[in-house]
Amino acid sequence: MSSENSSFNNYPIEFKEINPEDFTLTYNLDGTTSTKDAFIIEDNGDKIIIEPNEHGYLSDSLLPILETDLKNKNTVIINAGVGQGKTTAIIKTIKKYYDSSEQKYLIMVASPYVSLVKQYITDINNKAGIPLEQIYNYEKIGTSNETYLDKKVHVITVNTLLGNPGEDGFKNSNDKRNYLNTLSNYCESSDTKVVFIYDEIHASYQNFKEEYIFNLWKWRKVIHKNFVISATHNEASKIIIEYLAELTDRKIKIIESKRPRFRDKQSSLFLHFSPANSFKSDTPELVKIVEEKLAENKGIDILCYSKKLSQDIAKSDLGKKLEDRFGEINLCVSQLVNNQRPNRNLTGKRFDNSKCNIGTNFNTGVSIEKDNHAFIIILPSFNSKGSYKNHFGTFTDGINAIIQALARQRKKGEIHILLYKPDMFDYSSLDNSNMNEEQKLEFKVNYDDISNNRQVKEKVEYYNINSQKNLLRRFYSFMTEDLKNEILFLENSDRTNLSSLSYPSFSRFLLEQSDEYLASEFKIFGKDISACITYLALTNQFLNCRLEKMIAKIKLHFKENHIQKTLFYYYKNYLKPDDETLYFEARLQANFNQFYSEIRKELFRDFIPMINGEEIKPYKNRAFEIEVLKFCYNLYHKRVYFENTVYSRGIYFLDAIQIARTSTNETDKIKLYKLLDDFRSQVENNIEEITVKNSPVLFLPNKPNSSFYSSANKEKFNELIDLIKADDFLENEIFNFKRNLVKDTSIEDKLNSLYKIIIEDFFETKVYKNPRNSQNGKKVIRTKSFTRTHSIDVFSEPDLDIPHTEEEIIYHFGSMDNYLKEKKEIEEILSKLT
Repeated sequence: MSSENSSFNNYPIEFKEINPEDFTLTYNLDGTTSTKDAFIIEDNGDKIIIEPNEHGYLSDSLLPILETDLKNKNTVIINAGVGQGKTTAIIKTIKKYYDSSEQKYLIMVASPYVSLVKQYITDINNKAGIPLEQIYNYEKIGTSNETYLDKKVHVITVNTLLGNPGEDGFKNSNDKRNYLNTLSNYCESSDTKVVFIYDEIHASYQNFKEEYIFNLWKWRKVIHKNFVISATHNEASKIIIEYLAELTDRKIKIIESKRPRFRDKQSSLFLHFSPANSFKSDTPELVKIVEEKLAENKGIDILCYSKKLSQDIAKSDLGKKLEDRFGEINLCVSQLVNNQRPNRNLTGKRFDNSKCNIGTNFNTGVSIEKDNHAFIIILPSFNSKGSYKNHFGTFTDGINAIIQALARQRKKGEIHILLYKPDMFDYSSLDNSNMNEEQKLEFKVNYDDISNNRQVKEKVEYYNINSQKNLLRRFYSFMTEDLKNEILFLENSDRTNLSSLSYPSFSRFLLEQSDEYLASEFKIFGKDISACITYLALTNQFLNCRLEKMIAKIKLHFKENHIQKTLFYYYKNYLKPDDETLYFEARLQANFNQFYSEIRKELFRDFIPMINGEEIKPYKNRAFEIEVLKFCYNLYHKRVYFENTVYSRGIYFLDAIQIARTSTNETDKIKLYKLLDDFRSQVENNIEEITVKNSPVLFLPNKPNSSFYSSANKEKFNELIDLIKADDFLENEIFNFKRNLVKDTSIEDKLNSLYKIIIEDFFETKVYKNPRNSQNGKKVIRTKSFTRTHSIDVFSEPDLDIPHTEEEIIYHFGSMDNYLKEKKEIEEILSKLT
């Protein structure tokens, strides 16, 4: 695809809008709305729309609005795109409050992560010119005797401000509680007004639980203003805004920026689609990206979805190459062992622009400002997809996590994303988008090129990001409808002196579960994270980067006479998931043909097979195709492979006829082998038994008897030739058969050729001259058997869709015990493979 000629060049960027109606209307569960007069929307009830200057920054339009509003007590929402300079504008606003001579102000900057506190302090010092001795770092609480009541700017974490002790505690530490109580009391006694700045609010929503909101009310007498800032607001942030606005006389100001693109500022985005079921430090696609960027002498940072993968890369051969180039690796991961949400960045090393960083905790808030730089992002592999809950680590929150991660690249450079191939798309859902017909076609063509083509129960469907509230309301209504009688009964019951029992409100659901629900239920919002990012890239949705190329195939190098070894490497690293095997899937079908077809299809679809530097085209390399068939045969029948095992045309014919004899189908392929079997029977019946020196000898002449040239046989032969196209192995000369029968010779000569092939493939013979008449021919040692234990079935049609989730597989096995028993047996076989 050519991104420069894309019909999506000027396609509007979809983003989560914040509208006055979010606070002035109540969205009822039955789909209706009613007026809510709890909040005052300033500026005559409208939001203020601003746009960046010619360099893409908002300061020129945003700062004047903020400066004229400094004395107004309210909650200000800033909804601006990534990289548009909203944080810089806020830092300059901090300076205005810091310099105020009319009123004493305390500025509290609430960071979503510990890892960003130091960066905020540095930026406030450098960009606002506020001395470091006037900026208090909350990390000094309990560890330093440094005074803080004399500091005008405090940088803390949101969870500290709200008294959230985190996942491993029951209460905020005494030192932190004393700090907050002392500071709020001081502000009250000294007539100091407090300005709260919640930057990157999308990353803090989990802290705003009802029991923690009470901690904000200790500031109710001194609070002056809230700034709520994000490029990726969500439904939860709207509930947070209501909580915060309640403390500022319920007044809300909404400022929203347009999202124009500036091509000269955009990095080049490369999507590397990998069929690997798990991503590791030696995954070929990852190694290739890193080695190419090292060769180009680019700076490199790697953002991983998981802590384990980050650590593995850092200590691997690949990590050693990075260390040799850039010095000691800065491993930026959480120190928590069982952190359920790695993107909370609670602890661990912080991103360092002077080093090569590998890790999980710089997916938001961090600015990568390096020249000639390649930012590598490793998304979860296909195996990370769960039936009920995804396991996407840093990217668990879905679409917003993706947008934020890509935005870390602040200077023009390259962004490379390693990701699995997405599920198929329901293109009819694009009728609900803003796409015209040309754009729908372009999207379909490009998406089809990289999708995995797996048959799934639910395809990826498009939903506009601003439809999320309706989707959430629909789900909540479904849940409450199921319990409506019980909810109503308890609401009207006298429960005096009983424990509190009330069903969570819709608002509470939005605050605590909305993001997780959307990312777990809707593929476009993150359930299929690869589909999500592919949609965003193809429709040109990123401000800081633009899709340059999608790489959907990699080269798989084979060595002659060692093809099986590479095929097993391919199987174990790409086809075989960590928690299942394709063998299970094939066994469920009881169908070798489907097993073989699936593997071969994926091999040529996802890879470019190479031998001696040349690409292997489908059905153009006889040895390779036979090796693939052998490989599937051995795997299907749980055999350890041998490079020198032979699968000849004769064995193939024996297998094919054996299946055709018992088949009730009348496909062209079955007809082909029934005809071949008929000719074989005629040759067998032509065997002459002669006695030589009192011993019987079975003899076949070099040419058939006259009946073999009958008119009926000639008709059968012509039909057989016409049916060859039904078998890819014969039509494409994988087995040398067709070329000997279609030569420009008489039909008698062609029947002679068929006769010789039948003798060669179905009988074991040696050259012999009949002593009775000196006729040249073959002595028949034996007739080859049709009773092979495991014949290769290349005829059967699939009866079922191949299952791909563990739940589906267990269901078909009947029980977990049966599944685990079979799984163990296969793993023992695979462990013997080299």
